[in-house]
Amino acid sequence: MEAHWMYRHDRCMDRQKRKGSDDFAHTIDLMLEDIGKLPIIDQTIAKGKPVAVFIYAHTRVLALMRKFLVKDLVRSGITRFAPAYLNLKSLQDNKKELQKLFRSDELNEMDHLRKAKGKNTA
Repeated sequence: MEAHWMYRHDRCMDRQKRKGSDDFAHTIDLMLEDIGKLPIIDQTIAKGKPVAVFIYAHTRVLALMRKFLVKDLVRSGITRFAPAYLNLKSLQDNKKELQKLFRSDELNEMDHLRKAKGKNTA
């Protein structure tokens, strides 16, 4: 009988740990949401988003970016608001390579930068 109760206790504790980590992730999500409302942060995110969207919306540009960076930009979703910060960090970490990409003759030959969205991104 004791083994049964030990098993139930362990399962209950596992559920509480999972619930606790869900609560923690939700708290972090709310904090990032509030930080994202600060004008300087909101503007920075607004400037960074179009770059990632532009690159990932055009397969040839994406292939060229992978050639310049030899990897992908970080695009994961830990919480609802974390991806914006992760993308900004990745853009910052790869700034020089991305500048080379947008100045490259190969990208200019693709005509993507001549369109309105491409001009705004570059």
